[in-house]
Amino acid sequence: TSAAIKAFQYELDLEEITGIPSEEILVALQLTIRAKNASSNPTSKSEPIFLGTGSGFYINNNYIVTNHHVVEKCEYQTDSEDRDLDIKVSDIVNDISLLKGPKSNDFMYISESAPELGEKIYVSGFPLNSTLNSFMITSGNVSSLTGFGKNFSNFSHTAPSQPGNSGGP
Repeated sequence: TSAAIKAFQYELDLEEITGIPSEEILVALQLTIRAKNASSNPTSKSEPIFLGTGSGFYINNNYIVTNHHVVEKCEYQTDSEDRDLDIKVSDIVNDISLLKGPKSNDFMYISESAPELGEKIYVSGFPLNSTLNSFMITSGNVSSLTGFGKNFSNFSHTAPSQPGNSGGP
C-alpha cells in the first residue's frame, strides 16, 4: 500500500512523497479514477461529468464556506437543489473557499474562539454521498491543537469523517 501511495504521489508531482495515506490523497485518487472512467465512456459535450461531492455551509444569507480542494477542479458548482453557486474567493494555503449562493435563512456563525484540547466537536456533511445519499453528523473531541506536519492553522479531532465531509461545518 505504501509503495502504491508513493507511486501515486509521484504521478501527482507532489513535493513530498511519503507513502502515507491522507484525506487529500484519497480524494485525489477517487477523482482520478472517476475522471479516467468518464473519459473511457465519453458523454456529449453539453452534459457535465459528475466527479464528486463535498459539503459546505452558509455563514450568512448568501455566502457559503467550503474547502478549496472541494471546488478547485470543478467547472461549476451547484447546491443540493441544483442551483448554481459562484466561487468568490479561494485560499489554497488554508484550503478554504467562499461561494455565493441563493438566499438562505439557515446559516451558522463561525466561532471566534480557538478550539480547546479535549473540547467536544461535531462534524457534519454528506460523506460518501453517492453511496449513502444522506446528511450525517458525527461527534468527537479535539485531539491536537495542530494538524498534519505541525500545521498550527489546523487542529485534529477524533470525529469520524470520510470523503464528502470536506467543507462541512
